[in-house]
Amino acid sequence: VQLACVYLFHQYAFCFTIPYGFILALGGLIGFLVKGSKVSLMAGVGSGAAMMALGTFSIQNYKRKTSYTMYNVLSLVVSGVVTYMMGKRYADTGAIFPAAVTGVLSLVMSLFLAYRVVMPMPPKKISSD
Repeated sequence: VQLACVYLFHQYAFCFTIPYGFILALGGLIGFLVKGSKVSLMAGVGSGAAMMALGTFSIQNYKRKTSYTMYNVLSLVVSGVVTYMMGKRYADTGAIFPAAVTGVLSLVMSLFLAYRVVMPMPPKKISSD
């Protein structure tokens, strides 16, 4: 567990924002296909697409060796909103899946992003080639 935590805290936020966004989008699509929920489709795909876009912009700035903190802050806002909404849904319905699972995943993501905003990773080093 300690090794996993050390590894986690030495990662750029975009290493997680893009997969997290994909999970949100996939969850929204599944919610629509299984239950016919247009709200699930719009919220899941919308927040997932936003996270994937923010992660992509962050990678672009990383490659340019410029700051990507703004994208981490915006990602924190999106994941914070998802955490709140799914936590509220869990409190209202008691449903473990998808509300509690997505809420916990989003909370972990929000905590990581908050850490990364406070303790940013350094920009890409300029190679001496």
